[in-house]
Amino acid sequence: MALIREIPKRSVLIPTVNRFSANFNFPAVGQYDFGVAANIRVPVFPAVRGMVYWLDRISFTATADEGVYLSAISTMPLLDLIWEQDGTRIFARSFPLVNYRDGQEINTVCESTKGNEQVLATVSGVLNQVPALVGVDPVTIQISLEVYQVFDLNWINAWRDNTRPDIGKRLIG
Repeated sequence: MALIREIPKRSVLIPTVNRFSANFNFPAVGQYDFGVAANIRVPVFPAVRGMVYWLDRISFTATADEGVYLSAISTMPLLDLIWEQDGTRIFARSFPLVNYRDGQEINTVCESTKGNEQVLATVSGVLNQVPALVGVDPVTIQISLEVYQVFDLNWINAWRDNTRPDIGKRLIG
């Protein structure tokens, strides 16, 4: 079931793509651990103070076949998006990176209030080396987001006032 929401007409698409890799046997022996420094606080997109951003869709895949990836999960891979300056989460909870997704709606609206900053991503989780992953090094997760910077002042004001149930301060998240 899809949530049908209309992106405000005065919006600009900010497409993003980030890759997060886990090497075999580092730091966990016999596993692929995404919880390494290179996968923490990775810049996703720049945000301007006072601007509103609509995170519309997410796509997620990895360099392993989906069934292999699922069978290898030891600790659930998770995505966290935070604001650079104060570490505030954009999603209320970590976003699970389980089944591969292609353009799944996430409908989360947020605003940069601390100044010009980056939205940062952290990926964590551990995969076991199952037989189909023997010889595969690294395993790489790719995440893309469709983010819209909203310029429609009527929409922004309604969102900030949180008085219109069809918009709301946070639609989902």
